[in-house]
Amino acid sequence: GEGGSFQNNVTFRLVGDAAIHFPERGKMLTPTTYMLYGDNGDYQVPIELIDFILPPQKVRLELPGNQPFTAETERIDDTHYIIHLHNTSPIQTDKAQPQQIFMVFVYAENEKESAHDNFLVNLLPEGLSLRPFTGCPIDENGRLQVVCSLAPEQGEAEVEIEKTEFQLVLCVSQIDESGRKQAILVDSNSMDCRFDPMTAESEKLQNLLKAFVYEMEFSEAKRTGIFRICPKRQLPQDDRLDYDIALPVSCDYKDQTYTLDIPIRLLGDKLLPMAEKSEEIALLIKRIRKFVDEEERAALIRGFKNDLPKMSATDVRLLSKSLVYATQAEVYKANMHLLNAEMLDWVCWGLDWYKWIGDQAISVIISKLSYNYAPFVEAIVMPAKDLLVEHMGIWLSNYISGSPSPSAEFDLEQLESTGLTMIENILTNLIDGKTEPKKAAQILSVYLVIRTAHAYFYETNDDGSPIGIYGAIASAFGDLTAQSFKIILGTKLEQLAKNPATTKMFGGYADEFVKGLFPAEFYNNGGEWEFDLIKKYIEEITVLASAKVYSGIQEGAEQDTVVGDIIVTLIENTEDPEKTVRIAVNPLDLGKEFFDYIFDRLFGMFSFADSAVESPKDPPCILA
Repeated sequence: GEGGSFQNNVTFRLVGDAAIHFPERGKMLTPTTYMLYGDNGDYQVPIELIDFILPPQKVRLELPGNQPFTAETERIDDTHYIIHLHNTSPIQTDKAQPQQIFMVFVYAENEKESAHDNFLVNLLPEGLSLRPFTGCPIDENGRLQVVCSLAPEQGEAEVEIEKTEFQLVLCVSQIDESGRKQAILVDSNSMDCRFDPMTAESEKLQNLLKAFVYEMEFSEAKRTGIFRICPKRQLPQDDRLDYDIALPVSCDYKDQTYTLDIPIRLLGDKLLPMAEKSEEIALLIKRIRKFVDEEERAALIRGFKNDLPKMSATDVRLLSKSLVYATQAEVYKANMHLLNAEMLDWVCWGLDWYKWIGDQAISVIISKLSYNYAPFVEAIVMPAKDLLVEHMGIWLSNYISGSPSPSAEFDLEQLESTGLTMIENILTNLIDGKTEPKKAAQILSVYLVIRTAHAYFYETNDDGSPIGIYGAIASAFGDLTAQSFKIILGTKLEQLAKNPATTKMFGGYADEFVKGLFPAEFYNNGGEWEFDLIKKYIEEITVLASAKVYSGIQEGAEQDTVVGDIIVTLIENTEDPEKTVRIAVNPLDLGKEFFDYIFDRLFGMFSFADSAVESPKDPPCILA
């Protein structure tokens, strides 16, 4: 009635946004279900739908598509569902199975509301395993990659080696209170891991591990399960052998011992593609600090720095490679000590490093020629190598900043003079057509050395830098074809032909050469050609175009010898001197064909290489 009071109680349900709740989320930011490889188990993930005004009409899952398990939802009531997972993953015993993580999305929807969330399925091997994380280098085959070289951020004088960290997890299977199978991740604080020495299958790697010193770091093991491998020695990388080893680890949990051979690939100092000289020098200095005994490093660096102007990038590269390969050889012998001078030929020889490099260059040539051209190598290349070593001590040790010293130039002049004298002797004494192979080989050997010196003193690379001793030998000894020797010897024969004092020694060769230019019918006819016909024929032969032709009744033929010409008698008729025919020729006018003819007469017994040997830009290193 009027003046009274009224009361009506209204109940409100305050709701937030619709959401999906995982009751078993625990401490993890993202709910995670652990599975064991190959257990064929059934797993359950309960979910609760909260703050929906109307019950969801649809609950669905979105799977990654490559997951080794099946998944489906089961409705319990309007707000509670169970996701059933069935593990279909295989188990592999031949290699380590890496941890895999899959994300599953859950969607709940009605006409006006929707919600979504996700959970993880973490697939692991039962027992101990490596757990990938950012910064942990595990490759596609589950191997932990352990770097055994200097940390990249260090200065030039620092020698600290990189550390490799990894995380171990222990996953075990158990039955919960409701009889469900579960895979649980054991807290790292409950794990007490023990490591045995690294192991390997092959004898080479077993020896390497005896020489490889490392320590294990446990500072974060109890808190995070993270361990560190700390190498105390750097290793060179062998391109022919992968350093695949194992690190045995064991752990006790609930009266059971779990073991794992952690697969590891040791990564040593790798030979990167050849770089510019400055980069190769920096790399050589680093490798000296890596692989050479501490007491000898400074002296070694000082010694070769003085010789840098004489080196090419190829020379430096070879020295650097020798450090890597020599270290490989030592670790394969299980030697723990670093390199010293006795283990490096070029260090033993001190300033004669270039002799070692020269030997490397020639060894490459010999290795490529010895199968098909063994006699040639034995007769010419090996003597040339010995002769080169003798003269390198004179002129290469005096070669500084791209130009030869006076003593080097004088020695080269003497060598040139010796070669020319040897050619004169063989031309003079071997006109009978029988060349002594040993003397002929000596001449070719001398000019191989001369050609090496010219290349070393005067040739440069495309960028203008010195060609270096390796490049000089590769250039000189690499082309052992007959044509290359004809070019060398042809210039020397031409030099002798210009000298009136030595012209006569070409007489016998010119006689044979010129007569060989006439057809067989000329001789078959007994030389009974008319003088005019002979003259016309000679005029048509290019190399005889400047020759003078004389009949027996003409005077002056003998006088031509005083001006350097050689008289070749084509027809000698003692009964009728008027039918005698002579030709006056100059060796220089006979030209290249004539000098090639002499070369074939003198050196035709040798089987020259068919083609030049091309040395690789990045030189191989051959250790004894």
